[in-house]
Amino acid sequence: MLKLLRLAAVIGLFLPGLAQAKTVSIEALQQQADQARLHEHTTWLALGHYKESPEAGNNNSSYVDDERYFLSEDGNRNPKAELSATLDALSTPIDHGDEHPRCRYPARYQWLSEQLDFALEQYPSPECGAYRQWKDQVNAHSATLVYAASYLNSPSSMYGHTLLRLDPPNKEQQSEWLSWAVNFGAEVPADDSSVVFAYRGIFGGYPGKFSVLSYLEKIQEYNNIENRDLWEYELNLTPQETEKLTQHLWELKDIQFDYFFFDENCSYRLLELLEYARPGIELTDDFSLFAIPIDTVRTVERAQLIESAKRRPSKTHLLAHQIDQLSKPQRDLTLNLIEDHRALDSEAYLSLSEKQQAQSVKTASDFLNYRFRKVSREQTNVKQRFALLKASSQLASPDFDALPNSHPPEKGHDSSLWSVAAGREAESDYIDLTLRLSFHDLTDNLPGFDRGSSINMGVFSVRHDERDDLEVQEATLIEIHSFTPRNGFFKPISWETSVGAERTLGAQGSELIFQGNASGGLSYALWEGNITYALLGGRLEYNEQHFDHHHGVALQATVGGLFYSRLGTTQLQWRKQRFDNHYQREISGLHHSLPIAQNSALVARYQYHHYRDTRFHSAGTRVATVFLAPHKSHHSRAGGSPASSPLNERLPVNKHPIARSHHPNLENDSQRMQTSPKRHKLGQHTRAC
Repeated sequence: MLKLLRLAAVIGLFLPGLAQAKTVSIEALQQQADQARLHEHTTWLALGHYKESPEAGNNNSSYVDDERYFLSEDGNRNPKAELSATLDALSTPIDHGDEHPRCRYPARYQWLSEQLDFALEQYPSPECGAYRQWKDQVNAHSATLVYAASYLNSPSSMYGHTLLRLDPPNKEQQSEWLSWAVNFGAEVPADDSSVVFAYRGIFGGYPGKFSVLSYLEKIQEYNNIENRDLWEYELNLTPQETEKLTQHLWELKDIQFDYFFFDENCSYRLLELLEYARPGIELTDDFSLFAIPIDTVRTVERAQLIESAKRRPSKTHLLAHQIDQLSKPQRDLTLNLIEDHRALDSEAYLSLSEKQQAQSVKTASDFLNYRFRKVSREQTNVKQRFALLKASSQLASPDFDALPNSHPPEKGHDSSLWSVAAGREAESDYIDLTLRLSFHDLTDNLPGFDRGSSINMGVFSVRHDERDDLEVQEATLIEIHSFTPRNGFFKPISWETSVGAERTLGAQGSELIFQGNASGGLSYALWEGNITYALLGGRLEYNEQHFDHHHGVALQATVGGLFYSRLGTTQLQWRKQRFDNHYQREISGLHHSLPIAQNSALVARYQYHHYRDTRFHSAGTRVATVFLAPHKSHHSRAGGSPASSPLNERLPVNKHPIARSHHPNLENDSQRMQTSPKRHKLGQHTRAC
């Protein structure tokens, strides 16, 4: 008995210490966080999407534009106050259920718990049923960056789009269609026109949100409906890093960002997620002005995050490859089969070998399926499709060659360009210096791009001539060309448009004129390696030298050709403009670009100008053409202490409905968080970047 009393006395001596260890006060945790300066830590700045802002006196300001994301009243510009409010909130009773901050901010809780020696685990833990259900459904084990390439006859789609795919364990044994797609896009009202969308997308005015939906839906949208190749870049994120990413993604549920097409877009936001998942990598710092999707893929590659790459070709490319393998008689027969299944009884069909019959029937059937996705059911001959399917079932599987490897888009030239040119125009020598912000010209290095398509934005050129004059030669806002060849199967309309300023010569000297033009027409591939085009359109011009009222309207005709070879791309073109005051302008030219490396080329150009009041020749050579993109060395940074992680090691911010006891919309937030994980989608009219 005496021994038991002594043992009880000894245990009693330790009980106060044990009780104290189990009830570390929130004030003590706040003090510990302040001493460690956790509010300056790279990871905390990433979770808050803070950046240094000139508007805030170069102090930290969050990208997040949604007050619901913050627990502190000034949390969007005060990382320290937000961290303090988070610690307070994480220690609150669990009465709020799924709205408890531990459920709403699993990434914050996980990181703070690790930094504070897991002292936060002493507080009661809510069930977090909604989060756990969503997490189990997504079941993310690894991640893949997906790039949607351009599609037929749409140069503007050359900018591409990126999304993130979350893959389950053992995806090799399962279909990748069971994966989930993480997308960021602008929330656009359904009745907004393309003009309104372009203006607000460029200058701001739309909220941007993350959405998580079945990857199968994205395959249908991009691969099958828009007919875009999908390039899938498997990332080497560990399962733990992937879990961190998904934790933070949950925190961003229903949170709004300002959306800007050129920088704060789909690709930029995904880089932020990757930066948080793997502390120490610098991805977003490369993009202070523009975040062109394919450039972000290159940045991810340079950061050594890509494990492997795979192309998922579009239905259009697969179908075009099948057509290329058909002989001329087979193509003619296939076109007949598309229009009338009775061609199955024709002599042309019966005279083919069984292999050729199978190829023609399969191609005709695939083309009708392709057309079926483009038009309504009422416009589709269902009887025709079933007749071809029946014929196909009676034949052996057609033998087509596999689609050849395509040049990966990230291996194409970078998006911005500067060049130096020297030449002679109208008896005067000159030197030009040109800057192009983006993206690709008709004769630029071709690998990674489609033939006959170009889009240039923000082209600025100055010229110094032998008279020691320095003048603006060109200032182009936008210039687009789409010369996709037609054939019996695909019949796109070719078109071009441009808006900007350019310098012209006249009898009274040179003048900077302002113009806008648009033309439409047809293009054909008359032989392999050629595109020949003819266009008719109009031009509106402001020119004080040639028009009484300083402006004129012209009818414009253009004929030209593009010729592709191992020595580069050659363009021949003739253009004539006839204005409403009978003033005429005729320009003939030859342009050749010789690739030197992925990001450089030598360019030769000759033009003959015949105006009503003057004629002159212009010839020049670009002695250097260099494509530029941000190429920082992606070294690993220490992510631990503030000393090794300066304040600029932050991730842009997103906004999220955050749980705080005084938040006026707490009940609505709780209802919204119960959204089924089967379609965790933010925004019903979301457009990608």
